[in-house]
Amino acid sequence: MLLAATRLQSSPASAAETALRLQVLRLLGDEAGFVDLAVELSVACACSPVDWTPARFKRVDTAERGLTTLHSMHRQTSRTATRADNGDAGPVQTSVRLSGTLSSTDESFLRTLRSQAGRADTIILELHAVRRMDFSAAADLLNWVDAQTQLGKTVELCGAHALLAPFLQSVGLNALA
Repeated sequence: MLLAATRLQSSPASAAETALRLQVLRLLGDEAGFVDLAVELSVACACSPVDWTPARFKRVDTAERGLTTLHSMHRQTSRTATRADNGDAGPVQTSVRLSGTLSSTDESFLRTLRSQAGRADTIILELHAVRRMDFSAAADLLNWVDAQTQLGKTVELCGAHALLAPFLQSVGLNALA
């Protein structure tokens, strides 16, 4: 019943309502329902689907602890990039960590890529913490990767979650990187 009620077709859903529905499915542990709704939302919004992450709550019996829910510590990942260069005289490798929601309206991720890639021969883009990416941002990233490969640099994409990876493949990033 909840799965049917959370379908986008069942009612006009605002972004806040849909986010709430996704959170309810996450708290219930309904990964299949969450993924279904996330894919529907991504088609409606023309962006990559939200990644499934298990709820950050652990239910315990009231008899055990006297509590119904325990909240585990969760560190919010900021939208910054880190750099790690090899110190040997050989090729220079740079690792850039992207996180959060990548959107064409906020092109700070492109500025980060340009500044971090500088003199590197190999650029590793860590996408573990990227939650969403719209089509325009994916096209911008595709153009940036294409420009780097034309300069003779190697670009590796790693850590894209299960819903982001097919999205990146659909825009052609797997062929270049």
